Amino acid sequence: MAKKIHFYMEQENNKLNSIPMLSEIKNMTFDEICNLPQLEYVKEIVNSFGIGQKSSIHPTIIFALRYNYAITKEEIRLSESSYISLHKTTVEATKSYIKGIGNSLKIREIWEKYRSNTFLAQTIGTYDFDTIQFWFLLIFIYDYIENTQIDIGQSILYSIINSNKITIEMENKEKKVIDTPSTLQHFKFIFKNLDILYTQAATNNLISPETSNRLKNALKEFGLCRQKLTGSTKLLLFDNIFYKCFLSQKKYKATGYNPIATGKEVLASRVWYTLGYGDCKFNEEDHFGEHSRPYDSLIRKHYRTRKGINLWKFRNLLYN
Repeated sequence: MAKKIHFYMEQENNKLNSIPMLSEIKNMTFDEICNLPQLEYVKEIVNSFGIGQKSSIHPTIIFALRYNYAITKEEIRLSESSYISLHKTTVEATKSYIKGIGNSLKIREIWEKYRSNTFLAQTIGTYDFDTIQFWFLLIFIYDYIENTQIDIGQSILYSIINSNKITIEMENKEKKVIDTPSTLQHFKFIFKNLDILYTQAATNNLISPETSNRLKNALKEFGLCRQKLTGSTKLLLFDNIFYKCFLSQKKYKATGYNPIATGKEVLASRVWYTLGYGDCKFNEEDHFGEHSRPYDSLIRKHYRTRKGINLWKFRNLLYN
């Protein structure tokens, strides 16, 4: 543990001179990796946002392995004999996560923007955030967003089950509305129990083998239907994770007068820019100047989408 703290203090002293490394994890157990001080904010957001609740491996560990590989291209040998003997399947699964956080050049590009962004540094300073821990948090959020897709099948089912009315557009563009309570309840029941209804019908020979196979394949395809996140959905997921979840309970550190805008919305805006999702107007010194509140404006632009985001089912390919 002393070695771990010493390494962290070295990074603190060097601060933003060179990209932070996690090479020391080669000699650590999974528990030690999970409790690295550099990854404190990552662990906080994992727990508060409910990431990886069904994962056999803590997302903080997956992130550390991926980050190390992205920066060094050195694959960690998972050689804990006692752990392997008890969790062989888990270890094998972990190996599939190791292949880095996308393009390491992208991570280094984000690092250069992070390191040189004086407006972001001043904004971070108003909350007394640790700059190294904050860096790892940003890259974790980036990796999480880039590996998240919308589960279309589950989102449709969840939307139907929680709807007050259902509008269907016919081939001739005519629209039919289902809003009669009894009809709507029957409709919801059928969609909610598709798997059970299919199993019962197939098991009791109520449908032909051909129909059974078609239904089986259709349900499988429906369940596998995914959609990559667009710019707007990335924004809303980022806003939920970083702004609403991570920043919600954070308080200002009293610093007196500050010549630049430093509120939570401003911090989210500067991070959005630093991660490469927004252009330079999201990082302007005067957040309320020519492009007044660009982050808030972008969020409000997607108001309708934001209202329905709780009905979406996201599927992360790595951390959940």
